[in-house]
Amino acid sequence: MRRKRQSIYRALLKKPADLDLNFAYAALSARLGDYEGAITALERMLIFAPDLPRVKLELGVMYFRLGSFVVAQSYFLDALEAEDVPKTVAERVKKYLAAIDKQLSRHKFTGTAFLGLRYQSNANGAPSDADIDIKGTTFRLDDSATAQSDIGVTGFVRGQYSYDFFNQGDKIEIDGILFMSGQKSEEQLNSRIIELRGGLSFDLAKRDWGVGRVKPYLLLGHVSLDENGYSRTFGLGGVVDKELSARWYLSGRGEIRNLHYNNTAANPTLSSRNGNEYALSATFIYRPPLDWGRLKTPVLSLLGGAERRQADQDFQSRTIWRANVALNGRFDLRDRGIERPWDLSFLGSFRNSSYDAPDTTLSTSDREDREWLFRATLGVPVRDDLSVLFVYQLRDTRSNYDIYDYTDHSVTIGLAWQF
Repeated sequence: MRRKRQSIYRALLKKPADLDLNFAYAALSARLGDYEGAITALERMLIFAPDLPRVKLELGVMYFRLGSFVVAQSYFLDALEAEDVPKTVAERVKKYLAAIDKQLSRHKFTGTAFLGLRYQSNANGAPSDADIDIKGTTFRLDDSATAQSDIGVTGFVRGQYSYDFFNQGDKIEIDGILFMSGQKSEEQLNSRIIELRGGLSFDLAKRDWGVGRVKPYLLLGHVSLDENGYSRTFGLGGVVDKELSARWYLSGRGEIRNLHYNNTAANPTLSSRNGNEYALSATFIYRPPLDWGRLKTPVLSLLGGAERRQADQDFQSRTIWRANVALNGRFDLRDRGIERPWDLSFLGSFRNSSYDAPDTTLSTSDREDREWLFRATLGVPVRDDLSVLFVYQLRDTRSNYDIYDYTDHSVTIGLAWQF
């Protein structure tokens, strides 16, 4: 693709007024992520043909991608004022103008809501083998304590509000999520999770520190299980987002949480988990310069992190190491008559948990768990703000305590709405 663009560039040196060559050069530059190069070619086209709405549309798109929303807005408005604007161009312009209005507003609220049906092969996260080893003796579990398949309803609402101080880049940001799930048979696992984060977001570019943001925040959370309060948390954290280059981005996060668990009749020892959690992670994000076949605008993410959970009881205290790799992209099917691209993502993760002391009711050895997870998600858009999601997930946990050994396959189908 780069060689093709170079060939077109050499042809442009001989024929700078050739609109087809300029448009081809702009299109290839945009696909390669060289938005400035695309802008140069498109603006050259306007010199020779100043009344082309399609060119003004594409210029607006390029400036929009660069974050120059005011300039983009001026080109979009010019495109609408032209005579005989094609319907497809007018529709795209109006969508971008609506997005710019949101971007330029000091108040912004965005969110996602999801509701779906889920099947799990092991909804209760229990061993599939009824015979387990406890301190060298084999015990047989009741059927209800082994792996149970189930179906249920799952959903969440996630939202973010931000207020931009004087449109200068520094903001107040508040994030919230409400997650709920209900099971058909394993009703004791019905759950509800609420978490809120709020803080400031400082623009590094405003301080000549490059492209990025620093975001200190406070957090509150609550978990209920089977209609009972299970746990609550409060704490503080911070995020540093930094552009390292045109293709690489770094996001670092640190958090401190206080965790409080409530004893219940079904689990009277939950309070042994009370304590503090300390977490650090770093995510490197890479945007390749080329599309991968039908997979457009791929994004590769690599995460590494560590957590320390200091509980009241040593056998509940543990150190956790984790690593994730994720790939996201948009699947282009326009040659099959499908206008909207499908969203495709894959996630693979590993987590190792090493406990400080043995749970003497189960073993004389310190507990150690290793968890592998794989998830594949396909989003098929019904309209611009509504998609059907198909999710497959495999979770496999291996522990030196037989009772914590389990494997779960799950399939989820639902609707996701962006607002």
